[in-house]
Amino acid sequence: MTEPPSRTFDKALLVRDTSAMRIWELDPGSSGVEFAVKHFWGLITIRGRFDVLAGVARVTAEGSVTASLSIDAGSIDTRQRKRDKHLRSADFFDVEHHPTIDVNAHAVRLVSGDAASVQADVVVAGAAATMECDVDIALSEGGHVAIVDTAVVADRTGFGLTRNPLHAAATTVNVVAHLVFRQIETDTTS
Repeated sequence: MTEPPSRTFDKALLVRDTSAMRIWELDPGSSGVEFAVKHFWGLITIRGRFDVLAGVARVTAEGSVTASLSIDAGSIDTRQRKRDKHLRSADFFDVEHHPTIDVNAHAVRLVSGDAASVQADVVVAGAAATMECDVDIALSEGGHVAIVDTAVVADRTGFGLTRNPLHAAATTVNVVAHLVFRQIETDTTS
């Protein structure tokens, strides 16, 4: 007696299903963006997070993927109120004039069922740069929830965040994002 052939669950196929456009909305309660930066000449690490996020990802009928993420810069939390207030000031994020950090992924290339290479335009404190990163993708078995994880090293000076008295803080920031998207729409008319 022969065994039935095993079926491999192709997660990438659900993301790039060309039979229908799919729209995915970020679940902010399950998602997070955290960062770490060395300070005092590398002796300590300042860790923080942004508490307010919104985002959407779209898969077109042709299978291309785009995504946008909006991070409330004023929601920064390093567990020290005075430092957070300073980070919100014009010395850093200038949240009065630039309330959000915006990430717009315009080139998403699936490299396997579990990973993608992403090129995104990022705007921080009014300064824009294009960044590339690798992301890991996990989909629920039914394909209605997508979990995207990435870790990038960003040069904060490229976004005009140059304040650094006594050169005590590193110019690079380690950023880790855990983003949970839920499918909200399938449009079979596209």
